Amino acid sequence: VGWVAEEGEGLVPVASYGAPAAWLANPVPVPVNGGSLKEACADGRLSAAGGTFDAWLGPGGSDDRTVTVPLVSRDSPEGVLVIRASRGNRIVRDQRLLSAIGMVMGLALENARLYHAQRAHAQRLQELNRMKSDFLTTVSHELRTPLTSIMMAAEMLLEEEEAQDPDSTRARLVRNITKGASRLRVLVSDLVNVSREDEFQPRLELDRVPLADVIGNAVSIIQPLVAAKHQTVEVDLGPGDVYVFIDRLRFDQVLINLLSNAQRYSPPGSRIVLSTRLEKDEVIISVADSGPGVSEDVQEMIFEPFYRGDRSGLGLGLAIAKSLVELHNGRIWVESGPRRRGSVFCVALPVHGVEGNSRTPSAVASG
Repeated sequence: VGWVAEEGEGLVPVASYGAPAAWLANPVPVPVNGGSLKEACADGRLSAAGGTFDAWLGPGGSDDRTVTVPLVSRDSPEGVLVIRASRGNRIVRDQRLLSAIGMVMGLALENARLYHAQRAHAQRLQELNRMKSDFLTTVSHELRTPLTSIMMAAEMLLEEEEAQDPDSTRARLVRNITKGASRLRVLVSDLVNVSREDEFQPRLELDRVPLADVIGNAVSIIQPLVAAKHQTVEVDLGPGDVYVFIDRLRFDQVLINLLSNAQRYSPPGSRIVLSTRLEKDEVIISVADSGPGVSEDVQEMIFEPFYRGDRSGLGLGLAIAKSLVELHNGRIWVESGPRRRGSVFCVALPVHGVEGNSRTPSAVASG
């Protein structure tokens, strides 16, 4: 039995019965270069093989007949079955039997080929995954030392500034540096864990907090990036003071990530809208941008680790956001399409109380 080589240019022997033992140990490929062999592989017909397979079987006797049976699966040649027997042997004269054998063996060869290809692909993916994990581990370790220095310096500066004037611009800026360094430390710790999705289970420190405070904090942090592109962030909070049960630091990551993406993909001078609304026992937080949008065929993929719509970033932001939202018993999705300009990223969280019934929209950050 021989099967068609990957390049489709010849046959490679893979199994035998009654043939010399040495031919499988040192297989000799047979080129598909015409004649009965080409007919068997390409045209799917039984044929007399003449001396084509003497390299496999050795020269036959004067009373021998060699028959080539095409092994075909789904009209595609997978290989050949070569039978040499005396002319009086029934098996070389029963063409219907040989054709049936060829069909069954062709399907078996196709399955074997697919299995080997899938196994090789899986091994390659495992190797890439290992390389990725090693890279992230190295990066996280390299970042920790300079990050610790930044945090220590920022904390010392913050003590001095708050002792002089806690409401000064310098104190506010240093406070933002300290908060940013703290968030970055968490992200560095997440880098390795997020590559192993089953291990990304950070411990949450939950507390009941007003959603408006969380949103205001996230918008103030993103403000320097917004100002650099002369953009505007508009906040439209729904009626009432909505309370949610969240880990402040972790949920800050979610909102900052969504706002950062909106800022990055929206053109200069554009508007970003962050709004909330109540639906039954959930609050829906929406971040709408003016970017190019997300095509429907990748709207699920963008929340997978290391998926990148362009060549920027590591492709971890939305994957981390999705994991964190789900740890808060929430949901996250994107709304985008040909009839909508830009994208709207939505997060749904369980509501833990609503107080009051009025609130007015406001633009809280602009450039």
